[in-house]
Amino acid sequence: MEDDDEKPHGKPPGHHGLVVRETRCKFCLYGSKPLVLPEQVADITKACRRADNHFVCHEATSRGFDVCCRGFYDIDPGASNYMRIMGRLGGVSLIPGDELLALPIDDADYDHCLSVTKSMVDAKARKR
Repeated sequence: MEDDDEKPHGKPPGHHGLVVRETRCKFCLYGSKPLVLPEQVADITKACRRADNHFVCHEATSRGFDVCCRGFYDIDPGASNYMRIMGRLGGVSLIPGDELLALPIDDADYDHCLSVTKSMVDAKARKR
């Protein structure tokens, strides 16, 4: 069980079920120019599938919300049991990027997101 510092992220206001970003962001992990190494993308994808979970969009993470990354959803909309169930029940809610970006940033979540991203980018730079 996660402690309070590792709180589960909630749904953005007005959204229910599996919330997916409507379009990929310009820094999408699954885009043509990810900030991390291809091996890291593959490792993240495998870890999400092993955990029966989805990859949370970094723009949502920094705001404290659980929104599935559009790129992750595009490559495997049935990666987790929850994703499969929500897909079959019509429980997928798309959130437009501008609506997501209009939500306030949670400082603690933003700092954590930035820290994880920086360590992955640093690892990519060391490999070059």
